[in-house]
Amino acid sequence: MDKKTFISQIEKCSELHDVKPGVLLDFFKLLLEKNNVTTAELVYKLGIPRTHLGRILQFFEDFLQPKSHHVRLLAQYNEPLSHILRSENIIDEKEFSSKLLKLFSEIQKERPHPKRELDQFLATTETMIKRALYLHKNNDVYKRKILLLGDDDLTSVAIALLNTADNKIMVADIDKDVLTNLQRLVEKYNLPIKTTQADFRTDELESLKGQFDLVFTDPPYTTDGISLFLDRAINSIRLRNSSSIYFCYGNSSRATERILSVQKAVLNKDLVLTSIEKNFNQYTGADSIGNGSSLYGCAVTPSIKLPKLNKTKERIYTHE
Repeated sequence: MDKKTFISQIEKCSELHDVKPGVLLDFFKLLLEKNNVTTAELVYKLGIPRTHLGRILQFFEDFLQPKSHHVRLLAQYNEPLSHILRSENIIDEKEFSSKLLKLFSEIQKERPHPKRELDQFLATTETMIKRALYLHKNNDVYKRKILLLGDDDLTSVAIALLNTADNKIMVADIDKDVLTNLQRLVEKYNLPIKTTQADFRTDELESLKGQFDLVFTDPPYTTDGISLFLDRAINSIRLRNSSSIYFCYGNSSRATERILSVQKAVLNKDLVLTSIEKNFNQYTGADSIGNGSSLYGCAVTPSIKLPKLNKTKERIYTHE
């Protein structure tokens, strides 16, 4: 059993049964860590339904001992899989944090100045570290096609430095200066990131339609702005249970009615809020929202309808 063949099987099962590749790696890691694992334990630790687990067990039946109350690897696979999985999708968080802090310190002076008219406020380097590690822990990076709608913060750089995205990171942004700076970093540090310029109010992004497993965005903090960016996210995401959309939103703690309008906008698009990480992001210069925002995780549903990408003149930025 060589690594290339095994990872190919992981990707094939992921595509066939709509499960994140990282979850399948976790499945095999659990079998290696504990010789006798019950299906109930696997359901609990992997966070997948029993029927779905049954399909995964059937797909990998050639790796497993005959069916019983416990799931066990065939002895012949213990050593080769242990060798393969020893470093696959494993992140040394301390080393990663140190690397990112050093890099952002080096590039800070060359970054374009945030444009207030585009609601740009730079998130802190510590927030970039948190974002990348959070997505990694949720198995939303490994072997996933990733799109960032807007990226003045350089979240794409943090994700790329995890070295698990399999060279499929795309950034779409309206700001030429952001994209020029990002392209410079891509070339200097050999990062697996591609870019495209787009105004989400007028550009239909047809080339990105239905292409991505993960969409991340830190949009303008207006209801129309979030609604527009979520429409673009929905049109770009693959409509699968394993797909994920994350967006950031911040407001004053004294304006909770704005949070309600944002959550209604999410539900009206047939997205499901799967997580809310309060005050997850920290910024510099965003005093009006307390220099912080929350991170919202969303999943698509079978009833979701692709929004029409009509050109809009809605005021999406807070200064308009």
